[in-house]
Amino acid sequence: MSSVVLSDDLLKLYFSFTRSGKVANEGSSNQIMKLTRLLACIKEFYTNQEQLERCKISSEMMMGIESMPLFNLDNSTTELKDLVLKSKLKLLLNDKNCDDADIISYNILATNAKSGFHYSMTFKPGELKSFVINHIQKILVNAPKVEIVDPYFIKDSRQFTENIALLKQFITNQTIKLEITCSASADNLNLKQQLLSAGFSNTTLPPLQANIHDRYMKANGVKIHLSSGFYALTQQNKELTYMVEIL
Repeated sequence: MSSVVLSDDLLKLYFSFTRSGKVANEGSSNQIMKLTRLLACIKEFYTNQEQLERCKISSEMMMGIESMPLFNLDNSTTELKDLVLKSKLKLLLNDKNCDDADIISYNILATNAKSGFHYSMTFKPGELKSFVINHIQKILVNAPKVEIVDPYFIKDSRQFTENIALLKQFITNQTIKLEITCSASADNLNLKQQLLSAGFSNTTLPPLQANIHDRYMKANGVKIHLSSGFYALTQQNKELTYMVEIL
């Protein structure tokens, strides 16, 4: 099953580029931006004969690219909204806002369009998370500042001790600016003093805002989402999904 469906305009842009390697009207910065966003966001997609005919894409034009892994031809002649419902994500990639209430549309040109820049992996209980730890270490290299948001960073003294050990593994230059946002129990364990004792001399502890439940790190223009929190990185009995995105 293909993941998404492309709007007519994006389908024409895709076919034009894959056939010729060029962007139609290359002088248009908007076209180049559109193609860049499309290639960043694109998944394996559906189209069908009705859409191809509507976009004036002939069978001869398809011959060179119909076997490409991103392309999946559905034999139905259903309308676009019905084709979207056949896709795995039930999503139409578009280059404009869609007025059809029956279609869930994602505008790739929206200012907050980031879907194409997410990379994620899930580790089941029992699976080693050394890949994630190694990846985070590389992201944090030479970072002038590291931010950690995790309400349960110091849930108890044992968890806190293991988190500090992992933090020292991630950050070799302990004079960088370190910002940790966690629960109010940080005051009970005197977090700032313990970080200082561990060698982190430039730390701030912003208060945890109400209704903050996400757990993540930020450094070097990258946000690292940790579904089960910082502590789960060292606990092989815990499931963890981590996702990295460009800020």
